[in-house]
Amino acid sequence: MQTRVIGLMLLVLTLLVNGLFSGTTGKIAGVVKDKENGEPLIGANIILDGHPLGATTDLDGSYFILNVPPGTYDVVVQYIGYQDVRVNGVSVSIDLTTRQNFELSSATIELGDEVVVVADRDVVQKDLTSSESRVSSEKIESLPVEEIDDVLQIQSGVTRGADGSFHIRGGRSSEIAYWVNGSSITDGFDNSRGLNIENESIQELQVISGTFNAEFGNAMSGIVNVVTKEGGSDFHGSIKAYTGDYVTNDDDIFYNLDQVQPKDNYSVQASLSGPVPLLGSKLRFFATGRHNYDDGYFYGRRVFNPDGSFFVDEYNQDSTFNADRPVDVLRSQEFLDQYQAVSMNWRRRWSGQSKLTFQATPTLKFNLEGIASTEHYRDYNHGWKYNPDGDVEKFFDNRSLDFLVNHTLSGRTFYTFKLSYLNREFNEYAFKDINDPRYQIDVFNIPTIEPGNFSQGGLNLHRYERSTNNYIAKFDLSSQVHNAHLIKAGVEFQYSELSQDDYNLIPADPGVAGATIPDLTTPGRDRFSRDPVQYAVYIQDKIELDNVII
Repeated sequence: MQTRVIGLMLLVLTLLVNGLFSGTTGKIAGVVKDKENGEPLIGANIILDGHPLGATTDLDGSYFILNVPPGTYDVVVQYIGYQDVRVNGVSVSIDLTTRQNFELSSATIELGDEVVVVADRDVVQKDLTSSESRVSSEKIESLPVEEIDDVLQIQSGVTRGADGSFHIRGGRSSEIAYWVNGSSITDGFDNSRGLNIENESIQELQVISGTFNAEFGNAMSGIVNVVTKEGGSDFHGSIKAYTGDYVTNDDDIFYNLDQVQPKDNYSVQASLSGPVPLLGSKLRFFATGRHNYDDGYFYGRRVFNPDGSFFVDEYNQDSTFNADRPVDVLRSQEFLDQYQAVSMNWRRRWSGQSKLTFQATPTLKFNLEGIASTEHYRDYNHGWKYNPDGDVEKFFDNRSLDFLVNHTLSGRTFYTFKLSYLNREFNEYAFKDINDPRYQIDVFNIPTIEPGNFSQGGLNLHRYERSTNNYIAKFDLSSQVHNAHLIKAGVEFQYSELSQDDYNLIPADPGVAGATIPDLTTPGRDRFSRDPVQYAVYIQDKIELDNVII
């Protein structure tokens, strides 16, 4: 009896557990009938044109095609003695069933070879059992957006805070889980998105703001699920670029924005996809890269040096110089450079993605994908407006590598196996090398300007180092055990390495080389490392009846 109770409890937990998984494919289903008498046609062939996916109708004329990546397809039905029917533009979305029924006419000489129709999107998606929104690659292409963040913030139920963080259904930003191609890319430190995904690489973006299936986990407010593009059998490429600038005549608030400087804000992106040359259509690729340069809109003035020298009065141009650095005010280029405008919220970003797809057989596919981005930027700090060279700069490096096996065992069952690695590094400092001679400053003897407390020299001695490494192995199995029951189950193992070091450097005295890292026991220093391990298991059943979907 006790064994049965324990077994029942484990079963319930398995059914209810929120695992660490997400869907990446959809399903096409329907019925094929004779157009004249309405009788089901048994053994009709349904084919996705140009793809190694298809199905055959059963005794009821019903069919279903599992494991269909999101996108738009042309579906062809063939049956001996009947005219072929082609339906163009059948749309498939993640975790949803696209219903497409067919009526075939008997073949005659007058009818020709094939009937072609255009699919209509359902006004009501019957198997949509939670609040969510979906954005296809075609929709993203038509929107006036450049970043994935721009797409997210216009979705229903999503708001964006003043600091740029996202909130779903009024929840905290840390309550959102982020997924790419079925694996979590959530940073374990703050549950932020661990990768920068370019819009050009998105096949479909799904935002779930309601209840979640068991396959989703580690989220309370919502899910952001992305499936990236694969290369096709034909070559496609694009180059996109834009330039512009921030302009205003309100110079009292936004200094140095009274003239257009197109080179201060631009983006260049290129993408290419298709079959790998000389290897046929079995091996395909998709690649995209982007460089974004933004000089920002908050400017300071280089009135002070970090060493406290070379002060210039803004109103009367009186000057105070370091005795060791005499300067001819009238002729010195150094003097002119010292007083120039300096951007204080600039940003530079380089990102790229590449994906190889090997279709070994019609039922066996391998994917290898790498995503990387590097971001170098500075956030505006009002206190450093007149000493902009003394503030810290920030560096974000994100990398991921994924290997996926997708194997269809039969028309009713397929599985996926995935290995995933995610690395994220964040650093914040004024100068990378603590032995940099510019750290040789007696910051305690450098005054500040009252009442605004602007820095009159010195350096921001804060340093912050953070690292995340995630290693994931997961297995998912999907089976249409009955026309009304789609069972999905999976297991996952995730090992993470998290480390952080937050402290302020002890500045070097004049003439002494290098600053000093404070001891671990120094108040204010926060250093730790953790190596958490997570296991997950789930099972779920999607029940699709005529009038009820669960």
